[in-house]
Amino acid sequence: MSTTEPDNKATILDYLNEDCWMAVFSYIPVKYVIKSERVSDRWQELVLKYLRRLRIAIRYPLNWLSFCDDDYGIDGTYGNYYLGDNEVVVVLNKRAADYLSFARWTSKLGASVVSTYCATIHNMETIGENCPNLETLEIFPESEENIPTIHHENFKWLRRLYFQKYNCVSDVYISSFIANNSVLEELEINNNEIVTGKCLLNIKSEALKSLMFKQCRKLKMCNLLDTASRHNLTKLELIDVPYNIYENIHLILNKLPNLEHLRVLDEVMDCDHFFEAVCRLSKLKFLVVMYEATDTNLEDMTRCCKDLTILELGDCSTVSSRGMEAVIRNVGARITRLGIPKSKYLEDDDVIACVRGCPNLMFLDLSGCLRLREGMLIGADEARRRMRAQRSLKVVVEDTFLHFDEDTVFYRVILCYQAVTS
Repeated sequence: MSTTEPDNKATILDYLNEDCWMAVFSYIPVKYVIKSERVSDRWQELVLKYLRRLRIAIRYPLNWLSFCDDDYGIDGTYGNYYLGDNEVVVVLNKRAADYLSFARWTSKLGASVVSTYCATIHNMETIGENCPNLETLEIFPESEENIPTIHHENFKWLRRLYFQKYNCVSDVYISSFIANNSVLEELEINNNEIVTGKCLLNIKSEALKSLMFKQCRKLKMCNLLDTASRHNLTKLELIDVPYNIYENIHLILNKLPNLEHLRVLDEVMDCDHFFEAVCRLSKLKFLVVMYEATDTNLEDMTRCCKDLTILELGDCSTVSSRGMEAVIRNVGARITRLGIPKSKYLEDDDVIACVRGCPNLMFLDLSGCLRLREGMLIGADEARRRMRAQRSLKVVVEDTFLHFDEDTVFYRVILCYQAVTS
């Protein structure tokens, strides 16, 4: 008989080395790995070592409500966790999105935090102390008195910068972030009544690819035009900006030959000049606009922009089967989202032909198309089944004459129909 006494203090942690535990964690959903952190001090140390090998994004719940339903942590300090694009995203829940919780997370995860938010002076100080590798920062000051003080040395490597919601964020304030940055790729300014875009003149980064202005009614055309001349932008979004910018947007587009993503939401502009400029954007993949389009516009755009995968228009009242046929013929193999609302001429057969000719289509907006009948959806579903499409299709027919029984899955006001694939 062996005289060796068993080690009664041994735990599961003693049977595997650190590398083995890292491999084990990689097979477990990240939310369960994080929740297990509070089992013991030794277990927490192991979990944090694993998390520090990852790229961590910390999100604020007000901007990520869809991810904060019911996954609260043991003590209410955690939110939800999911895998983003090469990142583990931690969403603090409403009870946890305070300074103490934010500081706790950033100090725990330190250099692994590549994306986070900043709402207070304390947030900014904590980020400066703990997040040397930050790449993405969203700033939304809680008040003018609480606007975060900037420490230039902490933000030299920011690639994506978002300013949200408050008018205390000025051109001067934004300039102080970007003036010493040589790697900035994306800038968004949202819901701001004082920014004119003068801050764009201080961007030195040659990597800038994306600009987004939303509800910025003081934005000046000259500043946008100058930026378009100096930077090789691939993404541009302009939503609720001054009228003269929409009126002359073709001048901006003419300076952006490599544009791939364009979203312009307003109903007032020179449509002819706009669509002519779009036809020169041969690399365009994403186009969402609110302007009136014709069959000729659809023919020209889809012929010139062969890489379009998303095309959503605001008013297609004169579009007929001719325009739909152009979409199918020129970009049908690639298109995934298509919006052709308010057409007075599209009929059931045109829609069914679109479903047949666009095998990768996942979203089709036919709102306000008044000639559609109930048989259209049946025909579209049958066509989809025969294609054995790998993706489901959502068809929206708000404000049409389609009617259904109350007991069916369809509704009179808005219909979201998901085709069943074989």
